Amino acid sequence: KSTLDVLLEEFDPLLPGVIKTVLPNGKSGFLTDSSGSDRFFGVRDLKIKPSELTAGLKVKFRPTTSFDKKKNCQSPAATNIILDDD
Repeated sequence: KSTLDVLLEEFDPLLPGVIKTVLPNGKSGFLTDSSGSDRFFGVRDLKIKPSELTAGLKVKFRPTTSFDKKKNCQSPAATNIILDDD
């Protein structure tokens, strides 16, 4: 891990989540965070191979927001998604 990654983990730790749905195109989906909120993610937000994604997979992620065109507002999203090895 780079020094930046170590500092980020210390000051902005990754949160636990579970993959809820992988959309049919395989390029996006939703995960559920520990508070029960669903968060959108795109393939660019993954630090794992998209082929590894399955519903129920435990992951860690950094919370963020993205613009939901259908709802015309900001919505919870996830980035820097990695496997939860705990």
